Amino acid sequence: MRSETRHDIALDFLADVAIELKTQAMRTILLTSAVALSIGALLASMGITNNAAHAIDADLAASTGRQVVVRLAEDTAPEESGAPSNTRKSGGETIQREYPSDTVERLQALSAVQHVGVMLPVSQVHGVTVARPATKTTRDNQSVRAVTSDYFAAGAARATGAVSLMDSELPVAILGEAAAKTFEVPFTADLTGVSMLIDGRQFAVVGFVKGDGMWANDVFIPYTVGLGIAGNDRQAEVLLHSKVGAGSQVAKVARLALRPEAPQTLAASQVISAGASRGKVANVLGQQAAWIGGFLLILTMLLITNSMVVSVTSRTTEIGIRRALGASRSAIAITFLVEGALVGFLGGLAGSVLSALVVLVVSAFSGWSAFLSAVWLAGGPLLGTAVGVLASVYPAVRAARVQPAIAVRSN
Repeated sequence: MRSETRHDIALDFLADVAIELKTQAMRTILLTSAVALSIGALLASMGITNNAAHAIDADLAASTGRQVVVRLAEDTAPEESGAPSNTRKSGGETIQREYPSDTVERLQALSAVQHVGVMLPVSQVHGVTVARPATKTTRDNQSVRAVTSDYFAAGAARATGAVSLMDSELPVAILGEAAAKTFEVPFTADLTGVSMLIDGRQFAVVGFVKGDGMWANDVFIPYTVGLGIAGNDRQAEVLLHSKVGAGSQVAKVARLALRPEAPQTLAASQVISAGASRGKVANVLGQQAAWIGGFLLILTMLLITNSMVVSVTSRTTEIGIRRALGASRSAIAITFLVEGALVGFLGGLAGSVLSALVVLVVSAFSGWSAFLSAVWLAGGPLLGTAVGVLASVYPAVRAARVQPAIAVRSN
């Protein structure tokens, strides 16, 4: 009997709230819409963030996991190179070579390798001055890299112009975008007559590396030419770009393929994984979405509170009559709390549906795989209910404090 009484009381509260919401239909629609928009914006932003993080994670994993760098082991002495053709004459000068002359060919023979490039940081081995007399620009600390033609493809860089000349012994140069701006070289397809002085020798500019990536400030010259300037290739590194998912396998066999007689003289490793960066990207995106959603929820709570305070004021006489007929303060407060909870629940439910639609649409337009969290969607009505209850606390307390006699007299 006691449980039935509680059940009847709960039904009475719901009936009273339903009547009030139906009477103030427009107000109910506006409040529910406000909750739906705020909850929907929060859930949608979290969902979009999650999808964006998945897409970024996949892109980073695909790019970084496919690159392998091969260098000389740090403890390898020159006499331990193990290659019989380490030296050769060039212009009367001896060039010490630690890598086989057919390095690129050996590694390209691996079926899982797509691109192989060799790079020698000339400016780190031998001080190089780069100048452009036409603009009177000179830099003594300019980064100069000697590369083979496939190095750009191995590093996923966008190189334009006569890239194939990087495999020749011609005095030509390709400039990073920032380096081109520094030396005031115009970005044009016709580079006839455009030249620079590198180590006192004239080099014709034949192309550019576009973008603001890690190579933007570099000047690139043919590998053979740079080897002649540096005098040795101990600082050189080989960059390999493998097929998808084959990076770790290539890293394991690259040393043996390049130096079967002395693989211990080489060190091969995948380009540093961006796993930590990927996690940071997801966390930052999630935090931004949470801040935005939280701000919207606060605004919604203020809106609900203000609306219900107005409702309390307009219903003062009704509240006074109820109190005069025996309704307790707690019963009055519970009525307003139930009203706020019901508005919040309906708004949260609508917000979950809205967020799911937004995530699906954005994912479709962005070409992402759509990830919808059932937990987040189910949490929409719960979050909305919590927001509605919290926003109703002050109006409920204010309504409970209405004095019956004063309320009826004021009417």
